Amino acid sequence: MPQRKPSNAWALYTFLSSRLNQGRGFGSFVKGTAVLGILVGATALWITLSVVRGFSTVISEKTVEFAPELTISLASGETFTRSDTLLQRIRTVAGDQWSDSGRQTTHLTDSMSSLSVILDEQVMIQHQGQVTGGLLRGVEREQFDPLLPFVQDERCGEVAWNKASGNEARGNKAKGNEARGNEARGNDAERIERVEQIKQTVQQRSATTTQQRPLPVWLGQGLAQELGIITGQTGRLLRLDMASVGQDLPTIGVFRLCGVLSTGIAPLDDGLIMAPLDATQAFVGASDLTGTGLALNIERASPEDLSSLQDAILGALPYTFVVESVYQRWRSLFAWIELQEQTIPLVITFLVLIAAFNLVGAVMMMVLERTQAIAVLRVLGMPQAQLRVYFITEGLRVALLGLAGAAVLTAVIHGIQWSTGIITLPVESYYMETMPLVPTVLDGVIVIVSTLGLSMLASWIPATIASKVDPTATLRFQQ
Repeated sequence: MPQRKPSNAWALYTFLSSRLNQGRGFGSFVKGTAVLGILVGATALWITLSVVRGFSTVISEKTVEFAPELTISLASGETFTRSDTLLQRIRTVAGDQWSDSGRQTTHLTDSMSSLSVILDEQVMIQHQGQVTGGLLRGVEREQFDPLLPFVQDERCGEVAWNKASGNEARGNKAKGNEARGNEARGNDAERIERVEQIKQTVQQRSATTTQQRPLPVWLGQGLAQELGIITGQTGRLLRLDMASVGQDLPTIGVFRLCGVLSTGIAPLDDGLIMAPLDATQAFVGASDLTGTGLALNIERASPEDLSSLQDAILGALPYTFVVESVYQRWRSLFAWIELQEQTIPLVITFLVLIAAFNLVGAVMMMVLERTQAIAVLRVLGMPQAQLRVYFITEGLRVALLGLAGAAVLTAVIHGIQWSTGIITLPVESYYMETMPLVPTVLDGVIVIVSTLGLSMLASWIPATIASKVDPTATLRFQQ
């Protein structure tokens, strides 16, 4: 059976490549430089697309996981005292909205993971001489459970959520007074006098402590680092009601650090102090139904679903209430993501343009070095089109070599960054400590297609010049 012969075009290209690339030291150097340029440019574009995709993915996912999808609160920022009525109204509105949506998730209980009260209070926090401000947020257990993946070195466990701790803290002051009274009644007159002296001393202090049992808290990573506190240690919280400055004494409480909240995104957890809702209500002296807002978490809800539900809730509440989605509350983060997606790839694309058009010089040098051979081929009858195809193919060959090297280098960089996090970022500028890399198949297609397309265009000019070489003039000049 006769062996199948290769096509004339491929045989011609193989012959020309083997003959024309022999003994070309300077030409090989120029080609190697062009390959290196493609490698660097394609790697830069590949890494940049992964970084932009990483910023978008990490910030979006962690923000939605960490923060509630919808937050309902009074526009004035004041507390409300009948959270039970408000909860019932929100459940009714949300259930009706979800049922009328006509989507597969047709009932509220199928998609709403939690609807709970939150209580926010500005406090000062102190530990071993370090003092700073923070936001104390009391949350219910169902609101805190989704945050467990972000907690480092958890120590308190179920004990922190024991309802008895909140009730105990809420009645500490009254119980303390009652205990002291019982003790006084059971002792002689000297002991009664001593207790009264202690009472007077406490009343003369510039602050009062309303709790005896440490308040279990979880601090944001930035706040914990600023205070120099580690899990299990204690500190103090100071609450000062600015509306009653000069009248009421500030409230001082002792806290115990149960864990550190670390999302890797500074604006989310810096300055945040989370604690059980009942214990927080006891610390600020509020009732069980008091809160500053409601947190609504919804699973499998698109931004469009949230927007429609937000409008429905807002329409059912008095004008004194505001309803914010997670995208509105953290609009600065999402606007920053959009800015990065628009600008960075555009800037890095110019690197690929520069690298691709370096091929013009490289292929042109190949043409100049092979001018005599081109003239001989033209005399032997090679068509201009075949010469043009040959040099364009040489340009694509350089681009493919560069892309292969770029793929290997990109994979190595991704592996090193994922395993070590060696590339760090300034938190104040990029909101996270390490550079995120999230490669996708689409990014690879974009890099390969754009690089090959630009390389083909860049090779067209010298290939056209080579195809138009005048063999008669060239051979006469060479003689």
